[in-house]
Formats: sequence, structure tokens, C-alpha cells
Amino acid sequence: SCCQSFLFLNRRCQRRCRSGAPAATPAAGDGTGLLLIAVMLAITGVYSILSGLWGVAITDMIQFVLAMGGCIGLAVVAVSHLGGVEWPSYEP
Repeated sequence: SCCQSFLFLNRRCQRRCRSGAPAATPAAGDGTGLLLIAVMLAITGVYSILSGLWGVAITDMIQFVLAMGGCIGLAVVAVSHLGGVEWPSYEP
């Protein structure tokens, strides 16, 4: 069950931590990912502070447009991968 899996992983992690094994490290290993996150957080914070609620609303609109474009693109790729759509032809 889910609880048993969680308990198993929790015990395994505790054993690893006590054994002196290294903890999980970021993929880059050199802190680049953490630096990029900090930079993006700073840019977002400064933009939000300077522009106020209007800037946040505009940013949300831009994110919505990008997300909907991605959804539509994914739908097109998925449907074409499955063989496309056959539209019935109506002749008067």
C-alpha cells in the first residue's frame, strides 16, 4: 500500500543519512540551478514591486496565453500522432 511504500522509503533514507552517504545533489552540481532560481526570483520580485497589481495581472495574462498555446500545440501533436481527424464530407 501507499503507507507501506512511504515507510520503506523513509527507513531507507534514514539509513542512508546515518551511514554518511551524500545527500541528493542538484543536477548541475555547481550551484547553477540554485543561482538561476535566485535570479528569476529577484527579477519577478522587482517586477511585481515596481508594477504592482497591474503588472501581476499582465504577467498572468501572458502566462495564460503561453499555457493555452502549449495546450493547443500538445493537442495538435497528440491527435496527429494518433492518426489525425477524419472530417465527414457533406455534399449538397
